[in-house]
Amino acid sequence: MTSATELSSLLADLYGAQLEPERWNRFLDRLCHLTSSSCGYVMGAYQEKGNVILAGGGQSHDAEFFRLYSEQYGSSDPFRPGLAKLPALGVNHGTELVDHAAVRKTEFYNDLLSEYDMEYMTLLLCNFSDAQTEGLSLWRSKNHPSMTKESEQLLEMLVPHLKIVLALRSKITSIRSVSLFSEAVMEAMSVAALLVDGKGRVHQMNRRAERCVAEGNGLQFSHGRLQAGDPQEQAQFQKLLQGVTSKLCANALPGGAMRVTRTDASPLHVSVVPPPKDNAFGDRDRYAVVFVYDENVPQGNRSMIMRQLYQLTPMEARMADLLCSGVTINEASELLRLTTETARFQVKRILSKTGVRRQAELVRLMLSLPTSPEMPRLL
Repeated sequence: MTSATELSSLLADLYGAQLEPERWNRFLDRLCHLTSSSCGYVMGAYQEKGNVILAGGGQSHDAEFFRLYSEQYGSSDPFRPGLAKLPALGVNHGTELVDHAAVRKTEFYNDLLSEYDMEYMTLLLCNFSDAQTEGLSLWRSKNHPSMTKESEQLLEMLVPHLKIVLALRSKITSIRSVSLFSEAVMEAMSVAALLVDGKGRVHQMNRRAERCVAEGNGLQFSHGRLQAGDPQEQAQFQKLLQGVTSKLCANALPGGAMRVTRTDASPLHVSVVPPPKDNAFGDRDRYAVVFVYDENVPQGNRSMIMRQLYQLTPMEARMADLLCSGVTINEASELLRLTTETARFQVKRILSKTGVRRQAELVRLMLSLPTSPEMPRLL
């Protein structure tokens, strides 16, 4: 039987994971140990993002499973269709969703599950609707076909707590993204700025953006979404949004810029870039920051926008500007009177704060931002 001490530690990690994401792994490690499971995954299926893994743990947990499931096998998960047949939320076994023999015949099983000795599954289903499904799946090896009654009772007790935690996670993630962007907007940016999701829904915008969209010339609201009036330009705009917000575009370079034509006026320049990096586990609510400005009106300094949006220090902003102009790290260290080691450390911090992986992506991101007198490079 699970002791009071073990249960207390388990719940402490579950609730603490909202502020310390690394505790998800510890919570799942403990839970797998208590239920004789080899690994466990917090999973979500969302209307806009598809099937994704939010956190994982356990003795046989492998980060590579995250990637394979999210990028290749999630869309063919044979357990997903059976969720609609379940009588209620709570603890359910894989055989209640789909026949085990049928699962063993699928590519999902032979190419993925069998590789990680994930034979038998028990699901803690917390939310189920057309818009979103969330739960925790525990997997056992071929040597553990059944779960003990004691383990099932522990899982039944955990279900309401997990539902609360997933709801908190959703609210915290959304609030964090909006508040980080709001802080940048309140720095008196000289351009219209909006926080937009992958479908074009606006979650936050400054007054300049409100005036720009209210004019309805070039950009407009349609069915609650920000759209370009021209169909071809709208397709390009949507592609830029997806490049920043979609997991399916994880390998795409972040950000980009385009022109949006207007009636009897010069084109609008639209820049789409990632918001400040969010460290909460998972990222169901992904956003893009959209800048809009008139090409004929002088804009602010690019490095200032980088400082406002990504909280770069003045020295980091200067380093980013030099890299954007084509200067190497060694040359930048000499110009800024830094050691090469310090310069490289600063570059790593810049990449971390902006959420990009390589200098080439950083340069592309910066060239997408509003600036004067030169124009950002277009797609």
